Amino acid sequence: MINDVSKFFGVWELKSFTTQYENNDVVYPLGNDAIGLLIYNPNGYVNVTLQKKKFDHFKLPDRQLASNEEKITAFDTFYAYTGKWFLKDNLMHHKIIMSIIPNWINTIITREPVWINNNNLNLYAVWNVDGKKRTANLSWKKVE
Repeated sequence: MINDVSKFFGVWELKSFTTQYENNDVVYPLGNDAIGLLIYNPNGYVNVTLQKKKFDHFKLPDRQLASNEEKITAFDTFYAYTGKWFLKDNLMHHKIIMSIIPNWINTIITREPVWINNNNLNLYAVWNVDGKKRTANLSWKKVE
């Protein structure tokens, strides 16, 4: 039972992001050294940004002049969304307002929060893809 929602407030740094498949294979969608920030605002706003740590820069400084290949690579190595957060039934829910993934807009992403201690939080999500179970674990440490 989560009694103190203020524990969520603040900025969190990504420690690891893994996805485990039904056959027990664990993958690192953005590499085993992915970086990211999670921000929970006391007014109910959430912002999540994840990125592959090592990435290629565009050849030209203007993103509009980037090649299609460069744009695809940038998209494939980055996640970002913002929205409103709320707790219900001891689960964390993110109602997505804006997202780099258009299909997430106006949806709710649900995570099970598991506290390691006051400064470490794991957020678990389970979903099915083509009838196969996947479990994501995003591990966070609170920024002091």
